[in-house]
Amino acid sequence: TNNTTKEEENFPAMSEWLNKNYANVNEVKALNEYLQTHMYVEAGARSATETDVKLHALLHSFVSRLTNKKQLTYVNVCRWFDHIQQTGKCDSALPKISFSLFAPPVQRKLVIPECTASTSTAKPAAAAAVKASTSKPAAAGNIKSSSSAQPSQQKQQQKGKQPAKKQQANRQPKKSAPVAGSPPSRLHIVVGRVLEVKNHPDSETLYVEMIDVGEPQPRQVVSGLRNFISIEEFTNKQVLVMINLRPSKFRGVMSSGMVMCASSQDHATLEVLSPPEGVAIGERVNIEGEDGEPDALLPKKKSPWEVCAPKFLVDAKGVCGYDGKALTTSKGVITCNPALAGGRVG
Repeated sequence: TNNTTKEEENFPAMSEWLNKNYANVNEVKALNEYLQTHMYVEAGARSATETDVKLHALLHSFVSRLTNKKQLTYVNVCRWFDHIQQTGKCDSALPKISFSLFAPPVQRKLVIPECTASTSTAKPAAAAAVKASTSKPAAAGNIKSSSSAQPSQQKQQQKGKQPAKKQQANRQPKKSAPVAGSPPSRLHIVVGRVLEVKNHPDSETLYVEMIDVGEPQPRQVVSGLRNFISIEEFTNKQVLVMINLRPSKFRGVMSSGMVMCASSQDHATLEVLSPPEGVAIGERVNIEGEDGEPDALLPKKKSPWEVCAPKFLVDAKGVCGYDGKALTTSKGVITCNPALAGGRVG
């Protein structure tokens, strides 16, 4: 949750968030992008601040009018808003808003094979030809018109008598386009090892890591973990990395992944997730029952991660998973401190 994948250098200072006109949906979209990688409005904050409370009041009118479908469009804003309203710090005169941040079921269209002309159309054409051949001779004045009609009748007969191979091809149903996997199966999370950790040159809350994820070259990842783990603890640690988020800059430093963590419900405690002992570097971390192929790169808009993030949680036994289905490896499931039960994974 505290890892970075967006370009913060383009975002305004915290105080400026309170001066935006949120009747303009573009301003809400900008905030939604920012909150994709921030738990609170103030970067590095470990609990709700006065800025969060004031912004909650500013957005209450806008958020209260969102339909369930629109809540998914602004899923990060809604996730943040719901958390802030549960802190008890908000204006009691503002009623709490309920959310349904789950993706609707995929509606798949049934492909029906096209019907083509076959023997059913050939029979009327053949019958017409027989009738024409057995009719009485036409009057002398009509001989010319009768003979000119024959070519068109022949064309109709030929049209009705399609080659057998062509008729068989026409009867075959068209193949439907491949359907993308479920949102969680499209995420690509792998096991990695942190080779090097440095403080970000322009931030007091960020690290810049070089992580081996089983590729020819290590990946550079920027993470907001400086307040939660020391350089000594982080270096050489086995971690989980989401590697198909779009590379982006964070305070001028490029990041090509996200280190997965678990946090408590109040977000005061955070734990960097590690795989069971013996798991190979580069092994994919799967979700029980989700065996689809991951995207090479997640889309910028309507990212599966935005849809899935609210359902990545820690259960009562400390098992990390998605919607009650555990994150698994060849050596067992991913776990963390059970004291983080009910907290987010991300």
